[in-house]
Amino acid sequence: MASTIGRLIASLFSFFREKFSVNNRNMAQESLSEEAVQEALLRLTGVTDFNSLREAIRDAVGCTLPGLGDLVIYIQDLSSGVDLISTDGLAGAQHILPKTGIAGKCLDKRNRLLVNGLSADDPLSGLLSNSSSPLPANKKVLCSPVIDKENQRIVCVMVAVCDNPSSAHEKCFSLLEKHVAVCVHRLQQQGHNNNRPRESVSATARKSSSSSTTAASFSAPSTASVTKASSTTSLQAGDTTHRPKDEILALCADLHDDSASSMQVKVIKFLESHTQSECCTLLVVSEESSELFCQVLGNKVLEEEIRFMTGEPVCKYEIPCCCFNKVLTSKKSMMLKDIDQSDRQELTKKLGITIRSMLCVPVINYATNHVVAVACAINKLRGQSYSQRDEDVIQHCFRYTVPVLTSVLALQKETRLKQETQSMLQVAKNLFTHLDDVRILLREIMQEARNLTQAERCSLFLVENDELVAKVFDGHVLDEMGEVRIPITQGIAGHVATTGKILNILDAYSHPLFYRGVDDSTGFRTRNILCFPIKDRSSYKNEAKKDGNDIMLPTAFA
Repeated sequence: MASTIGRLIASLFSFFREKFSVNNRNMAQESLSEEAVQEALLRLTGVTDFNSLREAIRDAVGCTLPGLGDLVIYIQDLSSGVDLISTDGLAGAQHILPKTGIAGKCLDKRNRLLVNGLSADDPLSGLLSNSSSPLPANKKVLCSPVIDKENQRIVCVMVAVCDNPSSAHEKCFSLLEKHVAVCVHRLQQQGHNNNRPRESVSATARKSSSSSTTAASFSAPSTASVTKASSTTSLQAGDTTHRPKDEILALCADLHDDSASSMQVKVIKFLESHTQSECCTLLVVSEESSELFCQVLGNKVLEEEIRFMTGEPVCKYEIPCCCFNKVLTSKKSMMLKDIDQSDRQELTKKLGITIRSMLCVPVINYATNHVVAVACAINKLRGQSYSQRDEDVIQHCFRYTVPVLTSVLALQKETRLKQETQSMLQVAKNLFTHLDDVRILLREIMQEARNLTQAERCSLFLVENDELVAKVFDGHVLDEMGEVRIPITQGIAGHVATTGKILNILDAYSHPLFYRGVDDSTGFRTRNILCFPIKDRSSYKNEAKKDGNDIMLPTAFA
């Protein structure tokens, strides 16, 4: 009796042990699947052109649906704005989503369909092998529309042959649909329908996993590279406290703005929360000049950008490069203790914040290996100091968001250049109508210069022998008795006239050549000055002096 009971207990114990082992294996597989889905979705959020989008979707669907077979992806065509186009099958030839069969039903119902197979007359049956009805019990054909919530249009349709998905798979697939919708909407807003050949998302991701010094240009790094990076910063893989993938997924899904500043507000809010900082900001590298510019400080979009010089001064009167130049050149992070006291005071003055602690991290575009920005976390809460984990959080965030940010900044630059080109054409048209009167012509030149650079005041000095003569001062035409004359060697305008070099002065009152007398007499406070020469082909013709900080446009204007 005792031996029988013992065998029964042993059998029960063996049964539950095996069941427990199977459950553990299933849980491990499910966890691994979730990790792969997260990585695939993060790579999807980093896509910046339609060519890479298809393969990014394909990679994500492969991680989301079980036993994936054939897959056809249709994406809304930008040229027509209506048709859904695919290059899957048919030897890569473009074809439009059919309006009949399972695709037609999907478009009509605007819901995901899961069927046991396709009929012989379904137009998609020829593209999806082994899809004919009836399919084996464990196989299905899935047809899913992706709807842009902004305009309620179907922007993508995915049709796949796969194993019968579980509720967990369908939940992950719903998340994928949301990310695809956001990605398509963002690319359509930005107009990046670029057909130039690019390296695929999956290929660049595989490269990033094989090298710790490079990463994909349009995708997030693979799981292997993330794990390797975490080992160098004393973080364990899967540390969700300091690698908040769910939060980054939510952040990336929300980065569909066409405004760089509003996008930065969202990223900065994320950084403030996860680094426990009083304030964060992003200093973006300007491609046109040796400057960093700040558009957003904390949750505030600045009316006037804050700028920091990064290049070496051309002459003794130019402002020396700022402390952030160390981050740009070394591509290494910097703490407050690494900044000189004089530079700290300058930062406090410009940012308007009393800085108690600070962490500056380079934001690198791994496609070019260039630093595109410097992320700054300011004043750790509760008097704590910034650590390696804070640095890792910032780097991990921009690992996935920098492609989108740089894409929107590039779009912003392109839009600005188009507007400036139109403005320059209008300037030429206006000036040619006043060639008969020099004084009116000069007034028009100054008015257009002020409008182009959004300056508050403008003045123009003509070179006459050894003097600079202002016939138009602050936009007003002066008679001969009221002309302003100064020696050609005096002041800011004189320096530009004699050297032919542009002076971009960010703080007029701290500049040794600035003369305060005009401000004292008029009550106007000069904050910054851009003074540039207007030349003919043989000599310095005249000088323009005005408040502002845009160099490229005045140069083209001159």
